[in-house]
Amino acid sequence: AGALALLEHLAAEGVTDVVATPHMLDGRFEVTPDRLRTALAALRAAAQEAGIGVALHPGAEVVAQAGLEAMVRDGTAVTLAGGGRYLLVETSFHVVPPELDRLVFALALEGVTAILAHPERILEVQRRPDSLAPLVAAGMLLQVNATSLTGHGGDGPRAAAFALLDRGLVHLVASDAHDVHHRPPRLAAAQALLRARVGEREADALLRGRPEQVLRGAVVETPRGGRPATGRGRARRLSWWRRARAAM
Repeated sequence: AGALALLEHLAAEGVTDVVATPHMLDGRFEVTPDRLRTALAALRAAAQEAGIGVALHPGAEVVAQAGLEAMVRDGTAVTLAGGGRYLLVETSFHVVPPELDRLVFALALEGVTAILAHPERILEVQRRPDSLAPLVAAGMLLQVNATSLTGHGGDGPRAAAFALLDRGLVHLVASDAHDVHHRPPRLAAAQALLRARVGEREADALLRGRPEQVLRGAVVETPRGGRPATGRGRARRLSWWRRARAAM
């Protein structure tokens, strides 16, 4: 019931596609690719029966760790939308691991681009927003939570999110929603803030264009990378939805 309520909420905010990204390989939740597929199939059926017109896609938020590129290769770590092109990773909330640059390179050799989830929540990034610039230059993408922009994640993450945004280091904005009541999406509110800060074109790229490119496995246009990120076909607002027990 909680998952369906969240899907209804996302649909009301204009979301057309949701990538479910439960925690994976974090030592806490035993989320496997098979369990994820089974849970997602059940939720798809329930959503269809309830008349909720949101497309659901597989994914995961994977802890950055040694050997992750091999886990992607053998299918142990699930890429976003299952396309094999983009992997959502998270790190400690204290520092940016020094080995992250090696992981970004190792994944790139496998044809996979690392997307760092909620970097604005990392204390080191809050102190030094420029610390992630070399990793972005090496090909990593940064994804900020909508709730950080709205201030619901606290003052530190909010300030860091806008500092990264002002530096052109943010590529995607996601809901990171867990449920309707305690961690709702807040995408509509974030959209209004983004339009005021970076303009309608870049706001649309952050919420629609680049997420759609990730969903299709296409090359993501960077904020300062030339052509506008408009996507293809009808405009979509996508949601990387992380719910800790989605695949349990």
